[in-house]
Amino acid sequence: MTVAPGGTGATPLREAANGLFEQTLFPLVKNAIERRATTAVEGSFGSLPSFIACAGAELTHAGGCVLLVVAHLDEADDAIEELRGLGVEALPFPAIEVLPGETSPSADLTVARLAVVRRLAEGSPPRVIVAPIAALMQSVPEPKRMASLVRDIVPGARISPTELVGWLVEGGYRRVESIESPGEVAVRGGIMICARRHSRPCFIGMRPVGPRSSTQAR
Repeated sequence: MTVAPGGTGATPLREAANGLFEQTLFPLVKNAIERRATTAVEGSFGSLPSFIACAGAELTHAGGCVLLVVAHLDEADDAIEELRGLGVEALPFPAIEVLPGETSPSADLTVARLAVVRRLAEGSPPRVIVAPIAALMQSVPEPKRMASLVRDIVPGARISPTELVGWLVEGGYRRVESIESPGEVAVRGGIMICARRHSRPCFIGMRPVGPRSSTQAR
């Protein structure tokens, strides 16, 4: 398989579609990039938008990024699954919304937005960002505020479980006894569990270190 500069990893689906990419998608996208103009693709239904975004990612040099705009969050979920099946690093950029039965914006949607903003601020964007139209109409935090909105926890770091849970709850997570859905956080014994959207739950093991209010991540 031939992969252009900035290409992505080979997968069975990408290998199977290689002829489509080489004969149709690469020439189409390359021509649009060179002309710096709008290109209309008729019959762009089903998975075709994801395939075009994949071609754009492969033709974009390292450090570049493709923005795939869709109508709704469900379509974004489908597109991300398709892109990852093609070997493309794709991240969602969801709109902030209050889900049915909730009184505040969903924490997992907020976290997903901040993850993308942080990657862009650090100059290491994903190959493709998938965003519903509504998400692009909402503001994002200034880069200088990211330090207070995002935290890195590494093995051996000293943390206060009470403070960390409080920080997550302030950010929109719900503290529960047992995890059932994204946007929830629970502490069971020496383990903190955060349920996130578009990724597996995060497990943080903790053990007492020094003062009773201080623990060490492991």
